[in-house]
Amino acid sequence: MANLFKQCTLEKQIPRGKVIQTSWLPVKYAKPETEVRLREKGEWDLGWKVTSVGEIVLSEDLIPDPVRLVRVHRRRTGDALPKLGP
Repeated sequence: MANLFKQCTLEKQIPRGKVIQTSWLPVKYAKPETEVRLREKGEWDLGWKVTSVGEIVLSEDLIPDPVRLVRVHRRRTGDALPKLGP
């Protein structure tokens, strides 16, 4: 059975306020007010709270890859081309 995910908005308190981000979480963790930990560069980042959960459920292989999407955008718009010097 494929792993299923929902897109969630997450919030974390920091000394100067709060950080908000969007992430795809496994369905079993995608519940409002749940505290989760995220893997960031190989290390676990604790203290994230789920503040909202989207309705769409996707299998892991259908979740968009933001790095690939940026790369495709840059190629299509010409942003990936070398910049001309003065």
